[in-house]
Amino acid sequence: MTWLSPDAWLVLLLWALGVLVAQLVLMLIVGAWMQVRHERWNRMRIACHQKWEQDIVHYLYGGGQEAMPFGNLRPEERRLFIPFLLRVLGTLAGSEGEAVRGLYHRMELFQGLERRLRARRPKLRALAALEVGTFQVEAHFSRLQELLHDPVPHVAHAAARGLGNTQRTAYFEPVMEWVLGQEVFQLERLLWILEGFGADFMRWLEGRMDAKRDPDLREWMIYALLAASTRRVEDPFRLIAMLEVDNTNVEAAAIKALGALGLPDTLCFVMPAAHHPSWVIRAQAAKAIGVLAGPGGVPHLLDLICDPVFEVRRNAALALSHLGPAGVGALRFLAEDPFADGFARDLALERLQWIGPEASR
Repeated sequence: MTWLSPDAWLVLLLWALGVLVAQLVLMLIVGAWMQVRHERWNRMRIACHQKWEQDIVHYLYGGGQEAMPFGNLRPEERRLFIPFLLRVLGTLAGSEGEAVRGLYHRMELFQGLERRLRARRPKLRALAALEVGTFQVEAHFSRLQELLHDPVPHVAHAAARGLGNTQRTAYFEPVMEWVLGQEVFQLERLLWILEGFGADFMRWLEGRMDAKRDPDLREWMIYALLAASTRRVEDPFRLIAMLEVDNTNVEAAAIKALGALGLPDTLCFVMPAAHHPSWVIRAQAAKAIGVLAGPGGVPHLLDLICDPVFEVRRNAALALSHLGPAGVGALRFLAEDPFADGFARDLALERLQWIGPEASR
């Protein structure tokens, strides 16, 4: 085996050192260039948004809908303008919302939408999915159905939101099936997607539930949660029937819905839940009793505020604090009772500190 001479080793080390130095310099140059590029992009984004916020006000309320105040946008500005319009439209409805949608179509911002819906970057696909549903680009509705099965969760979520924004009956079924495919703990977070379909969705869901011989408990849970958030249920007896189901999630959702509807006649159906073995159901019962029973529910809430589970005690204390003088008086009595449950007394003191002295008047 032939060994290199000392001079050859020195030359080799110098070459290696030179390569390392060159790589370091290149990394510094690339990093500096990326930083400058990022700062330049941020300055342009801030400047554009400041201008567009004034222009959109003039467009909507200053009689500028005929003048097209935004002019011709450069490609890099279009990348910023579409998310800007999405954010603006999220705060508008009625004629103002339609005016923003009309602006999107007049400026032909849908150009390249097919390419963005099939982009390799998930962020671009998700943004394009929201764009289709929000601005009602009907030609690409079918693509949103395909994106419900996208392997990236937030892309599928954006596609479901987009289909919800269409308010089309044809998409009730695929979006509902997608929601049912999610984990149980996510269902409540996904309600606003279904709410986007409007009031017709609840009637459609009732028909779907009635058509099934064997109940789907996840559908029942979603129905009850939607009833709690939208308060659009015409027949509360469907929710009352859910109280007989041996499923904690369904019972808790039904009690939550009955409390949200605020029908005093349903109190007798909710009251047994205050003694249910599951603390999840007792916690929802504490909220509902405070609404349905009014000041008459104070004795029951005083029992629940001594519950061994913190969530039940907390909900009972909150319910008492919302009952006006009767509830506040009960909290004061509990806070001053030296023989009361220690945890209950602490919660009563905490709620009294939050509501202040004026709440008892």
